[in-house]
Amino acid sequence: MTMAVETERDYAKEMRTLIDQATQGVYTSAVVAKELVEFLRTNDPELLEGWLDAQAVHFVRQAILKRDASARTYNRTQACRSVFREAAEEFEKSGDSTDLRSHFLTEPYVISDGSRMLLKDMTADHLSYVADEYAHSAKSSLLREAFLRAVAKRCGQRPVGEVLDEEAVAKIWCSIAGD
Repeated sequence: MTMAVETERDYAKEMRTLIDQATQGVYTSAVVAKELVEFLRTNDPELLEGWLDAQAVHFVRQAILKRDASARTYNRTQACRSVFREAAEEFEKSGDSTDLRSHFLTEPYVISDGSRMLLKDMTADHLSYVADEYAHSAKSSLLREAFLRAVAKRCGQRPVGEVLDEEAVAKIWCSIAGD
């Protein structure tokens, strides 16, 4: 008599396959995500639960990153507006600094060792490192912009796949990125 060997499911691989199948052609991420979750809740809740559990640390990390980025965005857009002015006026009247506490000085940034540090605690070395990272990100975005514009120029109103093959697209990228 042969005994079946229990094997652990590869949740990441199974989910990647489902996601790849669901994202053929034009799609909206939010719609695909909703449909996949509904499908899995009905048809394979073990896969959904196993995959979510295996990814839990990643999801919490992403939530932290999103919160930090959101705080920076809020501060950039609100610092010069009436909201900040009103909060400053309220502080002058009542001494309540609650609305002022979550602004620039408490923004966290990733420093060279990978940890996060609040702006108020950073030194010139920390600030220079973070600024260099933003410069690198900006350069990368500009390269991608130039690449997409070059492809658009070559294709006009025709779909890229009708005008260019993989090799031609790679050549355009290399000509711009200098690889």
